[in-house]
Amino acid sequence: MSSGNRNAVTQIRNRGTAGRNYYERKLAEGMTGKSALRALKRKISDAIWARMMTDARRVANEANKDRLCIQRGRLTPRNASSSDKPLPGRHQPYE
Repeated sequence: MSSGNRNAVTQIRNRGTAGRNYYERKLAEGMTGKSALRALKRKISDAIWARMMTDARRVANEANKDRLCIQRGRLTPRNASSSDKPLPGRHQPYE
């Protein structure tokens, strides 16, 4: 059982939780039990992802001296591009 599934099942099992309310609302909208569970797992994973990105932004702000920024979901040095890397197989000309 994956952790996402375990989290969702625990939320459904406990009455009055936000997850249980969301699950029941999806069932009332006409979703099947499996579809409602899948929607709840997606909502939980989206919340975890949002928290991770918030934490990454906070770390980037605290580490501003290192000039890190978030690009495509990961921390990278600012102004880093593929042109900053040497091309493979290229060598310095002889003098």
